[in-house]
Amino acid sequence: MTRNKIVRSLAGVVELVDKVEPCIELRDTMTGGEAAREMRDANVRYARLVHLEKDLARSSIVTVGDLDRLSDPARPLLEMIDTFQPEIFLDWRDFLTDAVNRSLRGITAETTITVEDDGQPLGVLSAGTVQAFVAASRE
Repeated sequence: MTRNKIVRSLAGVVELVDKVEPCIELRDTMTGGEAAREMRDANVRYARLVHLEKDLARSSIVTVGDLDRLSDPARPLLEMIDTFQPEIFLDWRDFLTDAVNRSLRGITAETTITVEDDGQPLGVLSAGTVQAFVAASRE
């Protein structure tokens, strides 16, 4: 890879990170109605729902639309965590790796990916946005 190609690729990564949408973290004890209100108050479209059990962590990405479609908004989110999209993590430094390129092939463009920086969530991006970036960087 030439120096110019590396510089262009890194500039592209910075552009991609700038497109990351903010998200909040919801408590798993909240009800669907409480979570929807909190997301609207925070003016975000996405939230992380994390539940810790001993050595196991389960997490999902939730949208306000997901919460609005719940049949019983008074139920705690913990009881419904498995009905939401599982969280997929990607460190922003890995955007240009072959492993990410291969793993994105089997994911639909609408899938939401949590972008991290050293294990800390920065926000979310659609898989389609990351796939388009990877394809453009390969040219």
